[in-house]
Amino acid sequence: MMRTPAVSRLCRGLRLRARKLMVIYLGAVALLPGELAIAEKFFEGFQHRIMQKEQTKTQHGPTIEGGVAKCSLTASDTGEITKHGATALTLSIQNLTAKIECHGPRNQAVPLGLGIVCDPSLKGINGTCQFGASTGGIEAMDITLQRLLGTQKFLSWTEDVPYEHTYRGEKWTLNLTADDLPLEDIPFFVGCQEDPTSDDSANKPSCVVPVHVEARPSVQADNVVTCAYGHKSNKQPVEVEITSEKNAVTVECGSLGFVTSRNVATECCATDDPLAEERTGKKYTDVLPIIEASWVEKGGVTTSVTLTIPVSAFPSKDLKIRLACAPRKVSGTTDPETTTGQFGAATSCNVIATVKTTRSNSSALSSLWAVTASGAASVAGLLSTSF
Repeated sequence: MMRTPAVSRLCRGLRLRARKLMVIYLGAVALLPGELAIAEKFFEGFQHRIMQKEQTKTQHGPTIEGGVAKCSLTASDTGEITKHGATALTLSIQNLTAKIECHGPRNQAVPLGLGIVCDPSLKGINGTCQFGASTGGIEAMDITLQRLLGTQKFLSWTEDVPYEHTYRGEKWTLNLTADDLPLEDIPFFVGCQEDPTSDDSANKPSCVVPVHVEARPSVQADNVVTCAYGHKSNKQPVEVEITSEKNAVTVECGSLGFVTSRNVATECCATDDPLAEERTGKKYTDVLPIIEASWVEKGGVTTSVTLTIPVSAFPSKDLKIRLACAPRKVSGTTDPETTTGQFGAATSCNVIATVKTTRSNSSALSSLWAVTASGAASVAGLLSTSF
């Protein structure tokens, strides 16, 4: 079959184009490794810049004011870590609300979700209470708030209007009631950390927030005194009255304290200094005209004492008796700088019980004195007439 000139020209054109495409393809293949190397270097540099940016982030704080602790995660040119100070969030009978704010991208509260907190009295390190290298290697174990404070109800922080974590951070609030306060000062801590769910969270910038829960005050209800041992629990002695209507008083030392009298059945405490810490004993018979062993009852192993005075044995004038409970532990915190008057310094619970005289006893005594005086006058008259 004979080709026409037009067909021949078309075939030559197709072959020429195919050769050009082959040259372009082979050139591209030859250049591909170089292009890959350039791309690889680009991404390595990009990754390095990201790592540098992450490494220079800093947690600032906490700054604590008005029951609010703030931690701020920001970019830092120096990479220096801002250490937290000695201040702490304080929960007390006067202030039952605490807040923590974690500002900055992906800055989240830890332990994550704040369903648990970190107890410094429980030594050890676990993932939940590991706050990163910037915290100086704090050792603590996680614990629920209700177990830590000794309450029966569930306690937890609540998140305030959940933020978009990626952009802003988080805010959390803890609300207690007076009944939630413990019988001794209890410290714990929480904090903020950048992206705590990441594999390298231990190296992420962290901010530790100490929280001090001050013990409740020692109080009495219906002549039953419940003792507490916080540094502010016993600024004044608890005062109760023993009357003919309420002729007994009970002092509950609880598991954290003990009755200070060496012999609970026969001794109370001296009333010279109602806030004295010394275990100065004083016999009940030094205060009351009469006393019987059955009037004093101790509960458990000196964990409580009850004094009951029969109505017939009330004195002719008001008398004061001091009962006291001392803490079994000197300090309720692991802070080595704790001193008397500071958070964690335990105090004794003092009770001043006033035994009130009864009107009938006073009248009977007056009558007795009148009869005695009248009898003495009659005897004197008889003696004078006989002589």
